[in-house]
Amino acid sequence: MRYGLLPSLVTAVFLLACRTGGPTTAPASPPASPTVHRASVNPPVEVHGALREMMHEGRTGAVVEVARATGSPDSLAVGALAGLAGEVTVLDGEAWLSYAEADGTARTVRTRAPSDSAALLVVGRLPEAQWVTLEEDLPLAALADHIAALARERGVDTSRPFPFSVEGPLQNLAWHVVDGRKLHGGPSSHQAHAAAGVQGQRASTTGVLVGFYSSQHHGIFTHHDSDTHVHVVLAEENASGHVDGVTVGRGARLRLPAPSAPAPR
Repeated sequence: MRYGLLPSLVTAVFLLACRTGGPTTAPASPPASPTVHRASVNPPVEVHGALREMMHEGRTGAVVEVARATGSPDSLAVGALAGLAGEVTVLDGEAWLSYAEADGTARTVRTRAPSDSAALLVVGRLPEAQWVTLEEDLPLAALADHIAALARERGVDTSRPFPFSVEGPLQNLAWHVVDGRKLHGGPSSHQAHAAAGVQGQRASTTGVLVGFYSSQHHGIFTHHDSDTHVHVVLAEENASGHVDGVTVGRGARLRLPAPSAPAPR
């Protein structure tokens, strides 16, 4: 460039800036949601609220809309309704909302357009999945370790939380739908929540378990003695709730995420 052209170039840039209103600034980034405790990149998992806050601090107010979990046809979610009015389960983008009724029964509503809020909601997706047939009966106490082992064998990063589902025969199934009206409102426990809820039991049935695995979220969305948070959906009975006990029968099909991509450096 000839040095004689420099003054003309500076003048041209100045006039252009004047016509366009001067230099622009990048728009501010929207604030992050304060209710998201953790998020994993692969597979995607969002956690809204926390068990320890809900149980030990009595924080049962709304933290997120349930509709956040129903936007994709491959989404899964588990959680509790605001005010502990019942349980939230999302299976393949459809919400199963189970409400504890005053007469001691539970009422379940299926919808893809929920208007309710949740005090706790764990949300994930399985846009690509791999299926594994279970070759032995598995009690709930052994389910987490078995799922983790099968996931590792198939390339899933088990150091991060991930969603899963199990469909097929279920034995000795016990579940509950929490009823916040029967709790005193202060610090509580999982045992108290289960005892105060509407109970369901089946010696043998067929259904779908919807759950999340993590060894890093004790007190957030799993209890201190478990690496899974599991709900059940019983389509024929139009029922769902939080699983307290179950034995998954041999031949059930486990759905896992596709193999994880390498973590970004």
